[in-house]
Amino acid sequence: MQTFESEHYIFHYGANTAAARDIRKIAALQEGCFSHICAVLGLTPDFRIEYFLCDSPEEVGRIYGDDDPCNGFASPPDRIYAVYNETVQCVGFHEDAHIISYMLNRPDCPAVREGLAMYFDRRWWGIENLDWTGYYLKTGRYLPMDKLLDREFFFAHDGSFTYPIAGAFTDWLLTVYGRERYMEMYSRPNPAAVMEQVYGKTPAELNADFEKYVRLFRTDGALEARMEELLRQEGVNIISCPTCGRTRIDLIGLVNRVDEALKDCKKPITVAVMGCVVNGPGEAREADIGIAGGDGCGLIFEKGQAVEKLPYDELLPALLKRIEELDT
Repeated sequence: MQTFESEHYIFHYGANTAAARDIRKIAALQEGCFSHICAVLGLTPDFRIEYFLCDSPEEVGRIYGDDDPCNGFASPPDRIYAVYNETVQCVGFHEDAHIISYMLNRPDCPAVREGLAMYFDRRWWGIENLDWTGYYLKTGRYLPMDKLLDREFFFAHDGSFTYPIAGAFTDWLLTVYGRERYMEMYSRPNPAAVMEQVYGKTPAELNADFEKYVRLFRTDGALEARMEELLRQEGVNIISCPTCGRTRIDLIGLVNRVDEALKDCKKPITVAVMGCVVNGPGEAREADIGIAGGDGCGLIFEKGQAVEKLPYDELLPALLKRIEELDT
């Protein structure tokens, strides 16, 4: 690979690639991101970041060495691997925020790690994190931050939801409580466990305050239509409810099984997996189809209306059959 060096980076890229053509522009962008991240966090690396610009996800996996295709990731202490071609350009704040913030700590909580990176990104698919969060609240698809702090819950849900919500929440925390408290929390091995100690409120109380803030803002119809279009372009969108006292099933386990079964489905639909037959269908009325589990049985519903009641073990096969038959 060829190399190009700037003040804080060493870039690696293939000859005659989009990255080779744009390398000076890329270097200028990353240097600007680097300066802003360091200024906000009060951290300055004493090393240069090795940045591998790859032509495809497969090349990322090959160069990193695990042969696992990926668009981009940070490999501490000082390496970033990212796709840069004519259609996918994974450059900017995100991975650099990881590398620089990991100088202080690499929290075990993904919502905290990704929330900080998304705070710097500001946008998901070109739309502000706050707009996404408000839209999810409005349409019943919001994932509470106190639930997202749980590692399994975070990874059980699509990044289209978890990342912008975590980013907007991080922005709110920094704005309301300041950098000093945030950095104190971030520096702990398990930031989620010390939130009450640092902020004087439980994660659930912080989430309630955050929701009130988000509801102060409105998005227009055109933007909401664009957000829904973007969600549907990605194929199946799986939504779920936060677990509560009414949940009678292994909700996270069921979400994971639905996600695995539909990973290759390209239909632009929203599928809900709810833990309560009483409120689940109504809460997920925006979904095209979904299931709600109860004691030994459950419902299949479409657009909020129950269409079939089945034993629990038959729910998933019946859901998959109905999805296969759906016209989109």
